[in-house]
Amino acid sequence: MESVKTLIEGMDDIIAFQEGRKELKTKSVTIPEIGVSEIRKQLNLTQEDFAQRFGFSVSTVRNWEQGTRQPDGPARILLSLIASNPETIATQIEELRTHAQKKAYANF
Repeated sequence: MESVKTLIEGMDDIIAFQEGRKELKTKSVTIPEIGVSEIRKQLNLTQEDFAQRFGFSVSTVRNWEQGTRQPDGPARILLSLIASNPETIATQIEELRTHAQKKAYANF
């Protein structure tokens, strides 16, 4: 019952915000710049291997490393996770790929 009360209070807050009667609290998070080349080299992977293992295109990895593009917020989060725990992230990505393949084959 408490969760229903919380949900109703949240909806009331949204309505009050939409009507201009209330300001909502916001929280901003700063995601640090990521050295893609450093992460890749620490893992002793080529650009191709790094891209394949973690689900990036090779051209994206190249652009990041050459500085022609910067990883956006979600990519920076993923890269931070890769830097801190590469094996876990690689395993999770492989499981997602396997699940997607099984789902695709099930539709035949």
